[in-house]
Amino acid sequence: MKKNLIYTVLALAAVFAASCAKSNDKESNEDELNYIEAWLKVNHGDAVKAGHGIYILDEKDGNGSSYNGEPYVYVVRTIRTLDGTIISTESEELAKRIGTFKESNYYGPKMVSMQQGTALVGISDMFDGMRAGGERTALIPSWLLTEKKYDNAEEYFKHVPDKNSKTPVIYTIELQQVCPDVNRWETGIFNNFVSKNYPGVTISEGFGHKILRASTGDLEKGSTFYVNYTGRLLNGKVFDTTIEDTAKVYNIWSKSKKYGPVEARNAETDSEVTLGSNKVITGFAHAINCLGKESKIVSFFMSGLGYGANGSASIPPFSPLIFEIEVVDKK
Repeated sequence: MKKNLIYTVLALAAVFAASCAKSNDKESNEDELNYIEAWLKVNHGDAVKAGHGIYILDEKDGNGSSYNGEPYVYVVRTIRTLDGTIISTESEELAKRIGTFKESNYYGPKMVSMQQGTALVGISDMFDGMRAGGERTALIPSWLLTEKKYDNAEEYFKHVPDKNSKTPVIYTIELQQVCPDVNRWETGIFNNFVSKNYPGVTISEGFGHKILRASTGDLEKGSTFYVNYTGRLLNGKVFDTTIEDTAKVYNIWSKSKKYGPVEARNAETDSEVTLGSNKVITGFAHAINCLGKESKIVSFFMSGLGYGANGSASIPPFSPLIFEIEVVDKK
């Protein structure tokens, strides 16, 4: 009987996809709702409708701080289609299991903004009632995959999603931490890291450095010289390097990248520092301006001098960075 129901749901999915292409917007949402209800009947008859119309499929209670509308949360997320296909995941274990793991990518919890205008409504609904340490999986209809705010669930149902995102998805979120002040959070982990690993180093405006090899002379501003560098997160993960052996050791080697010393130019101001022909992030530029002839330093700085609230594929949002940089001969 259940097998027949599964075939029915698959057939409904085909009808849903086809009808959406030719129906008007309201009918499209009704078609999707019918499909969701049929899918739930087969797969999650015990799903709980919540918020503005999400369906909670599974959850594990946490015992940490409750989420009460704080502007940031520290989470691990996985997104699936209704047929179980994983669209994306921040879980290293899961990425390895399904064969999508890339050493150059960052896996693990990320700081996510929940502020109005930045968080999808369906995602915001998922956090209601959660506590840190908990996990929740929910089906989110496409009309709730929006940052727009409406007065009630009925108005959201009338919302017309972009045609490219007009499909329901299943989100799993692991809530690691509730964060009322992201700057205080980052400052805390940064200061703890520096005091533990580089005691006595002075931090000024989110930047610090330690001399690993003393300079044999000053480099005048506007000087051109060559450097090797390695960039790390606070947990030690290497995300970039000019040293080929280091790239191979940390499994981030790429045949498309040219390894070896890179030309750098210091300047009177950090904004004018270049690496090759490119401008660099402020923290790295400031580190370049700290170098002398034949010197080697390790610099560390907060995300405001790096990749900030956006991060990158290899650097999560609000991540302090570490760069070991040395002046070398051109080879």
